[in-house]
Amino acid sequence: YDAFTINRLTMENKKKWSQFTALDLKSIERSKSVAVHPGADCFVMKRSIFSQIDMGGVFLGHPPYASILRMQMISLAKNYKKFKSKSLRATRHLGDDRNWKNEANYAPINFL
Repeated sequence: YDAFTINRLTMENKKKWSQFTALDLKSIERSKSVAVHPGADCFVMKRSIFSQIDMGGVFLGHPPYASILRMQMISLAKNYKKFKSKSLRATRHLGDDRNWKNEANYAPINFL
């Protein structure tokens, strides 16, 4: 593949962020309490594709940046693949707090 995305697994979060250490990684990896995530999180592409992408003034990490980036990747790649959450189990996110919903200041800019 010259470009692909990996959807994350959302893991249950029972601790405060500051309480996680490297010692928690094995238990996080083995956790059975996971949920699939519908959007794209991890973007991997060749440099030749990356150099052609124009994100303009979009704030990364705030909707709808993932959709915009994925559409550009698909259009520029010769061989694109979307890996669903459970197919690779490669990326994880602790909790699903969706803090971006409280950051309304960025939303109007990303939708311009």
